[in-house]
Amino acid sequence: MSKNNPQWANAKEVWENTPDPVAEDPPARFTATGSLEYPDSTVVFTHPLKGSIPLEAPDLEVSRIVYRLTHPHKSQYTGADRQTVSLDKTWAVGIAGTARFRGSPGPRKLAHYDLLATLGPVAGLPQEILDWLLSKDETREFPASIFSKEE
Repeated sequence: MSKNNPQWANAKEVWENTPDPVAEDPPARFTATGSLEYPDSTVVFTHPLKGSIPLEAPDLEVSRIVYRLTHPHKSQYTGADRQTVSLDKTWAVGIAGTARFRGSPGPRKLAHYDLLATLGPVAGLPQEILDWLLSKDETREFPASIFSKEE
């Protein structure tokens, strides 16, 4: 790495002005190597003292998909107490689009490299829903508490 390389011209400024993850309480965890990892699996800029910073924010399309996935129709609330939400992959694929999924024909699962998989948690997608989208399970029930109450 050359000091004259324009790519690294503002590296010191970025390094020194990186927000402190402890002060901001980011949704992160420490890995086995001791680095800080965000649940969206996005490659991050790592600061040895301040942790990691996501390189990109969720794009508008991912945010819209996450909004739709976290606002199921009232008919999807099941059980006598309506405290369970039953989702199926056909519904999710209809919202997110077939190009994001692998396994057709057969059990469909969200591609691990898709932006919905990597940026969905940053946009507010609950981990339980992401785990289901990445699995081969066609249907799954979730506690109503993980969904938004608005319709």
